[in-house]
Amino acid sequence: MELCLNRYFVEDGELKNCYSFVPERMQWPLAVYDVIRIANSKPLFLTDHLQRLLHSGKLIGLSQSPDMQAISYAFKQLITANKVDEGNIRIQLGIPKGQHSLSFALWFIPHYYPTEDEYKKGVAAILVNYQRMQPNAKVYYEQYKTTQEKLRREHKVFETLLNSDEGITEGSRSNIFFIGKKEIITAPDHLVLKGITRQKTLQLCQQQGFPIKYRCVTTYELIQIQGAFITGTSPQILSLNQIDQFRHFKPRHPWILRLRKAFTKLIQSDWQNFDWDQMKSLSFESNP
Repeated sequence: MELCLNRYFVEDGELKNCYSFVPERMQWPLAVYDVIRIANSKPLFLTDHLQRLLHSGKLIGLSQSPDMQAISYAFKQLITANKVDEGNIRIQLGIPKGQHSLSFALWFIPHYYPTEDEYKKGVAAILVNYQRMQPNAKVYYEQYKTTQEKLRREHKVFETLLNSDEGITEGSRSNIFFIGKKEIITAPDHLVLKGITRQKTLQLCQQQGFPIKYRCVTTYELIQIQGAFITGTSPQILSLNQIDQFRHFKPRHPWILRLRKAFTKLIQSDWQNFDWDQMKSLSFESNP
């Protein structure tokens, strides 16, 4: 379970000091979570993230409906109290141990944003044989997270890519895209966590006129792949320069550069148009 950064966290609408934060107490038996990036003291794509949170909750059987307006306000409350300009917030929704009613909690967690050099040169990844049981729901598994972190440290790579009988599905904390000769390839929706950055990237692919094929790339095909990139809340759109022994990928492939430029504009637009007051009148659907 991640640390509680800064001074305050929010639990069920109440602002609390991080000194009273107990990670073990936040390991709720039935819970989903999401991570939202803060830029210029505003959450990026907040509505999209909250809709996905609701959808994840439905998938694991959370039948109670949360007060989404209270949750929206909690973001403002947390950012304002901590006076944070940039960072990542974890939101958790579920049933705490020994309780029957729905709860939520938000706190700032450690984050790492790629450097300019990593964006230019790309980063390395390795393949691991793994398939998540319920890929569409963002559920926290301590052992899974610890194992993947250990593998990244041991192999000195940025990401581990999950490889199953279907092929390469996603990263352990990201989504993966491949660039073939004439198209961009990514796994079908039902096999992956439908990340918000992934959804935005798919929209940008369509706007840029890049053909998309929804299928899993196999390890045998990697030699034919021209470029690869991962997407996520922290890395946004980040090129890969190596997957296992395959090192021929083009980190500055023209399509990747175009997508990254378009994504930067999308972020700027979301930030400029975001209004805390407008959040009060929004309705949230359970389907992302």
